[in-house]
Amino acid sequence: MSARQSVYIAIFGLSLRELNDLKILIKSMAPHHMEIQWSNVAESKLQTLLINEDFYKSPSIQRLLQNNRINVLKVKSRSDRPSIIENGVLHLPVTDRNALQLWLSEHVFEAKVETLVEQAEREKQQEAEEKQFKVKQQKQDAKKTYATKAEFVQDLLDPKNGRIQIFDRHGVLGIADTQRQTFLVDKSRIKKNTDQTINFTYATMTDSARLSETKQQNLQSYLWNLFWRSPSYLDFAPQKGAMKLLAWPQAEDGFDRRDILRLSACFAEGADMEFVAEHLQLDYDRVRQYVVATVTAGFGEMISKSQANFELAPKSNHANDDQQAHKFLGGLRRRFGL
Repeated sequence: MSARQSVYIAIFGLSLRELNDLKILIKSMAPHHMEIQWSNVAESKLQTLLINEDFYKSPSIQRLLQNNRINVLKVKSRSDRPSIIENGVLHLPVTDRNALQLWLSEHVFEAKVETLVEQAEREKQQEAEEKQFKVKQQKQDAKKTYATKAEFVQDLLDPKNGRIQIFDRHGVLGIADTQRQTFLVDKSRIKKNTDQTINFTYATMTDSARLSETKQQNLQSYLWNLFWRSPSYLDFAPQKGAMKLLAWPQAEDGFDRRDILRLSACFAEGADMEFVAEHLQLDYDRVRQYVVATVTAGFGEMISKSQANFELAPKSNHANDDQQAHKFLGGLRRRFGL
């Protein structure tokens, strides 16, 4: 008995009823040698996407389609021209199977009739092409500034987005409610950091229901901790400059909290990055990581060095300064339960 071949299909932006109806219909049309793997848009193996035409032009979907070879069929809900496919758009409901059956045969099923050896060769070639693309993409991303990602996060945090799914090439990170500024972490996510492939798309009812029992977090704080733990974001950090806090980051990891607290105390008034690294005797890249996480998550902004108010007091008052610093940090520890 020969092994069945898998085809990865995602249906996005439709009501639960439309989603289930299409799944049943497509499954009934699949050849006996084909096994359909229902996926989401973050699936790295995604081959075919059926998407509500209203979501097709969203930036996140366009980035996904530009960076991956995916068969796309747009879908129009509650059309007065049911079952037809015209200009790449399937009109619902499907009362006549013929048009959809033909499209699937031409774009999905017939293209997959191959031996296991051919399938292995194709997957090997596809993997090599993906690696080449990632290297090229990383070089392009390295030329961008931290501001590029800060703008991306501003778009992500826009309350108009409603409920969105955040993902990267490693999978789904979780579901964000941009109106309430809350975040539900996907418990199946193992990696606690991300890279330049982070993206977002609209969350389906199924996506939201799957994480409904997860404890809510503050969305902006989650993003700050995510970028703090993501070394690849140093590519977006400025080499030099000054920054001022707009709000204090809330660190999750106990090991890092002392350094984060000290960094926040310095940057609260606006401080030069090199001066802070020297003053706290921290590795300069650690300071840069703090800066890029803070600016990207919207907790801080870059300022001119002339606006940086943090400075050391004269050495003659060194003992008194130490007492004041210990008193200040002691108050902060009590505030944050350290």
